[in-house]
Amino acid sequence: MLTPADLERDWHLTGGQLHHVEPALDQLFVMRPTASAARYATAVPGLLLGGSGCHAGGGLTCDAGLLAATAALRGTRGSR
Repeated sequence: MLTPADLERDWHLTGGQLHHVEPALDQLFVMRPTASAARYATAVPGLLLGGSGCHAGGGLTCDAGLLAATAALRGTRGSR
């Protein structure tokens, strides 16, 4: 059995969180990873986030990367 401390130490997962965010109301759905970086946008023009900490989350689906790439191709702040 792995504990959150094991995950943080061995895999560098902050706080032992697999998806790099807390399961809290302010970090759910399109508010991931934070409200200021929601929908893949950042304060840096042209830089979008597409990791597992973004909407639609991590796991094996790669949806966050796909949605960020789609947003980049459309030249928008994000989709969905």
